[in-house]
Amino acid sequence: MIRKEWKIPWELIDKIEKIHEPMKSLNIQIRHIFRKANQLAEFITTTAIDQEQEGKLQYQHFNQLPGIAKGILNMDKQ
Repeated sequence: MIRKEWKIPWELIDKIEKIHEPMKSLNIQIRHIFRKANQLAEFITTTAIDQEQEGKLQYQHFNQLPGIAKGILNMDKQ
């Protein structure tokens, strides 16, 4: 929808136009990344949603990441 490749549902037209307007003057590339290729972001998002009531999650260093996240990062290096 943002790239104007699909027909925009009428209830979203105003919101999409608000996104398009500033994009006209910027050099922006929009790409779809499949969840499988972005496992770390998917894991962190799911973890944040699951722990929403507990407050904000912040990871400043690799050592602070949960073991699963470290494993995903290490697999990406290979």
